[in-house]
Amino acid sequence: MIVYDKALRSPTFRRRSVRREISLFKEREGALLARGLHFKAEDGALVPAEGAEKLCDAADVRALTAAEGQTPKLFVLGEGGALRAIGEEQTYSHPGAQAILSMTEGDAPGYFVLTREGLCRLGEAAIEGAPGGRCGAVYSERIFVADGSRLRWSKPLAPTDWTETVQGAGELQLPSECGEILALLPFRGKLCLFRERGIELLRAEGDTLAFRLERVPYACGGIIEGSVRAVGSRAVFLTGSGLFSFDGSGCERLGGCGFSELDLKEPVGSASWDGKYYAAVTAGGKRRLWCVDPVRKEGHFLRAPAEDVAACGGLVFLAEGKLWRLNGRGLPRFGRRECVLVTEPSLLGLSPRGKFLDGVTVEGRGNFRVEARGSGIPRACSGRAGERLAFPCPVRGTSFSFELRTLSEDACVRGITLDLREETGTW
Repeated sequence: MIVYDKALRSPTFRRRSVRREISLFKEREGALLARGLHFKAEDGALVPAEGAEKLCDAADVRALTAAEGQTPKLFVLGEGGALRAIGEEQTYSHPGAQAILSMTEGDAPGYFVLTREGLCRLGEAAIEGAPGGRCGAVYSERIFVADGSRLRWSKPLAPTDWTETVQGAGELQLPSECGEILALLPFRGKLCLFRERGIELLRAEGDTLAFRLERVPYACGGIIEGSVRAVGSRAVFLTGSGLFSFDGSGCERLGGCGFSELDLKEPVGSASWDGKYYAAVTAGGKRRLWCVDPVRKEGHFLRAPAEDVAACGGLVFLAEGKLWRLNGRGLPRFGRRECVLVTEPSLLGLSPRGKFLDGVTVEGRGNFRVEARGSGIPRACSGRAGERLAFPCPVRGTSFSFELRTLSEDACVRGITLDLREETGTW
């Protein structure tokens, strides 16, 4: 038997230093795609999202609503239809309130409560002859109310006069394969009718004989009730296919904002404030407050178990039996007071060969815990941004994902630099 000498050689590695930015919910060339909680994009970096301050206890509150129309005011709805304005003591009973509409009567602001049975002046019985409905709006000096496919309106400057005449109150029957009317929204001089599967525009100024209805090209899917809001120069709404904005002539999908995280089987409440769209949603199995900037097409989630949301003099939400108002940047007020980023697995722009990850540097500001996952046991290291953080053992893998956590209110992440060794393929 002939025995040959054997010489075993270990694989050789090349040291690499790789820098990557982190992009929140949005694909961007050269950046790591990440999901985040209580982080938002700002000036090319990721920073803690908005903070919140407690307004008052609200253990009996079940929903929030802002009066729409000429004199905005924030109301809370409690058990049994108890309705009151924030900051006021008097309580009114309006079971089944669908919306509150504000239209001036004489020199005083008037508030009207819409139920499915009828329209009421706040604190009073239903107005004689006034219809009930699913949604309403104040437009062209009239109150408009929609129920199913029927649209009715009051006499101009007379919200309690529903007597049908040629130039007074009236109605339109608008049967359509687009389904029932879910929301009415005054928008760019017209009244937008958001139906279950479409959008129509009504021009209703002055002479009722000149009212004109126009259908908008639409292929966005079924609209989620409670999601329609005017945000700046556009209307924003949710469907089962995504988040969309409407500019008066067509719809555009707002991608890369976090829509894929939503559970749309759960209730949605929405509001518009300071040029942004806010929604109380369920994401990752928990209630969250979702914020989207429709101009920049950026979105983020706040660690806030928001049951409902409304805007009037600020963005207000209901959580844990209290009312809260958003303020400047801050750590979460609920649960673990930390901000989290989780990146998708990535080859880091390198080959699919084996790699050992030795350390990481967070570019920015604050203290961080960084966990890396490869093909073996995850490893974590902690320290300040700007310092090289070494993992206790090298993390082996071909691709890696990262989880960054911080308790620093002034945290800032501009990118991460990775120290690793990559197999060269030579044995």
